Amino acid sequence: MAIFTPAHTAGAAGSGVVQPQATPPVPPVGTYAGSLFVHGPVSVLVILQDGRQIGETPSGESVNHLIGEGEMIKQAGTAGTYEWWIFLPETGYRVDIHALDTGALEVAVGGSGFDVPNLRPGELLSFNVAPDGVPGPVTRSGGETVTAASLPVIAAFSCMIVLGLALVIVSGIGLARRGRAR
Repeated sequence: MAIFTPAHTAGAAGSGVVQPQATPPVPPVGTYAGSLFVHGPVSVLVILQDGRQIGETPSGESVNHLIGEGEMIKQAGTAGTYEWWIFLPETGYRVDIHALDTGALEVAVGGSGFDVPNLRPGELLSFNVAPDGVPGPVTRSGGETVTAASLPVIAAFSCMIVLGLALVIVSGIGLARRGRAR
């Protein structure tokens, strides 16, 4: 079962304060140009070119400055891992991945992806994604780089099925809410 991270609404104009909503917002179907899937003992923070953020800070605070434009789903896995699905507008962005524990990391973005089998607690991995969805090299703490490779057709297809199912689940929740509101 998916655990939705708290969605936020803006506080008083210009206050920079966000207030948790009781239920997460339902994204409109078909409005997301990009998607990111991350699995591992990590927190994920996406920073768009204009500075807006979506994800979780290293301190564990959920942020979503993309209300109506982006959405995230965080699912608890086994042994302290998480699965992150982040849906984004068509724009360039940077991804910061903070390792919470030792373990392996898997990332899929568009038709590319990479694995890091030996995460270290506290480690930061960062990479940029161009507006067309192509990821750049991943920089690890200490300067080591990992290059994203094209995923095999089966792996890419599997990632797209998972992302599609996540959208169907979220869309179904929205339809159920709309039905109750009438």
